[in-house]
Amino acid sequence: MEKRKFIISETQEKELIKRLNEEAYQMPVDKKMNTPYCINPEKVLIVKKFLDKTFQPHDYEKIGSNGMPVKIKVVSMNASNGEPLKYMYKEQLHDLLIDRFQNMFLDTNERSLFLKQVIEDWLNGSIGIFGSLSKNKLMENTMEEVDAKANEAELNPTDAQKEAGNYKMGHVRIMGMPISIENPKGSYRRYKKEDGGIGKSQMKSHYGYFTNTTGNGKDGDAVDVFIGPNIENCEYVYVVDQNNKQGDFDESKVMLGFNSTEHAKNSYMANYSADWTGFRTITKVPLNVFKKWLYRKHKQRKPFSDYTIIKKKRITESFLNEEEYNQIVKIARMESEHCALEVVEELQNIGIEAFKQGNIVMACIEQDRNDPHYVDDVIRKCKEIVQDYIETHSESEPMYALRECYLNEEEYNQICQIADVGSAELAEEIVDAINETGVYAYNKSSIVYAVIEQDPNDPRYVDDVVNKCKALAYSYFTEKGNQERMFMLRESMESEDVRHIGSLTLISHTKGFDWEVYDEDGEYQGMFCGDIHTATEYDIWDGI
Repeated sequence: MEKRKFIISETQEKELIKRLNEEAYQMPVDKKMNTPYCINPEKVLIVKKFLDKTFQPHDYEKIGSNGMPVKIKVVSMNASNGEPLKYMYKEQLHDLLIDRFQNMFLDTNERSLFLKQVIEDWLNGSIGIFGSLSKNKLMENTMEEVDAKANEAELNPTDAQKEAGNYKMGHVRIMGMPISIENPKGSYRRYKKEDGGIGKSQMKSHYGYFTNTTGNGKDGDAVDVFIGPNIENCEYVYVVDQNNKQGDFDESKVMLGFNSTEHAKNSYMANYSADWTGFRTITKVPLNVFKKWLYRKHKQRKPFSDYTIIKKKRITESFLNEEEYNQIVKIARMESEHCALEVVEELQNIGIEAFKQGNIVMACIEQDRNDPHYVDDVIRKCKEIVQDYIETHSESEPMYALRECYLNEEEYNQICQIADVGSAELAEEIVDAINETGVYAYNKSSIVYAVIEQDPNDPRYVDDVVNKCKALAYSYFTEKGNQERMFMLRESMESEDVRHIGSLTLISHTKGFDWEVYDEDGEYQGMFCGDIHTATEYDIWDGI
């Protein structure tokens, strides 16, 4: 390749260095992937409000693929008088909502999954009064999906394929944990007998292993798991310790998706022959504690029942820095110290180390270096506990308290003050208007706030959304014709971006790049793009 030499001036060199530094600073940071999306009930209520206002569900009969009539759900888009304007399928409604709420999520996959679930629950009338859905998390496989995936597994792999693990399996995700299913329920699993022959046993549950645990088990293989029927609501895991023929500890088998210790044990024994003597003990454990064990190799080389953390649920400040990789996380600010104490007790009861500071609930979470998403999973669980508590105990403004819990749901969220509009009633109207654009907004008394997710690929994204929200607030008062309040509103927003030149008021939402021009009566006149430091009133009138 031919080399070329470019000669630039000193000014150009400085500008180039500046641009390169900006690019380096703005390098995108990958968003956390492969984690279940936790559903924010506030966003659910925003979408539900729009659906209730604009659409109506209907049952529609048509001829199905089998030639028989079938009922399907459709929606009508209604006029202001309630008359239907047109009818739509769920898929068409989903496409419409994608465009409508494009600012609600940066992750397009998360937005699509979220809106599909909201539509499904709205059509079925199963959205809770506080915004709960039939699923707590998205991107999790249902039992039906697990069954389908399990039956995709190759039932007769060769010994070489088994050794290499390169044959087709059923790959699923349950409670945030990726699992590879080797044997679906009803298939036969073959094993070597003591006499050297080949035996087989019919599987009464789906059987496989946790995908990211190769080398973790006592035998050097991945950690094995039996999958039961209750995967969508399992708060506890049951771990069976096995003995070898000599009576020593062999390995641990995990029972996931079972309703009780008895159910898990009986299901485990059903997968073995009647003369099986390998059962040692079974231990019930909260899901979060189990995950801590699952991705730590050194803790899996001894019986799970000896895993001491499941026997200790106490927490004192002397243990806060027990390991250098502990994190102390603020979960929520409760209405009182009493409420905080009750939430702390509930968290401790499920194995989460928690304590309070006044009315603030804190959690001490041990980072898992083999599972970078573990801390996030625990935080989400803590907030679910807080949500449940608020819904059942808060007598006044439960949604406000819940909102406070979710403000810092993700580290890359920003809470931005939009404006002080003078009254709570007006603030609520503007919040509704902002929410309908897909931006998550709320108010505290007369002050309007927006919760905006930072875009690592666009460092100006937050500013752009804030400016849109402020422009909407401006336009709201312009339409109302309230000039006095509009001027007050402007000054409450961005005083450093307000300039007065002659009889004109200039407002910038873009850090001084361009300016809205208003006359002495508060009427909008146009946009001025230029250097206002040297501009006269005549220059501005001429520029617009």
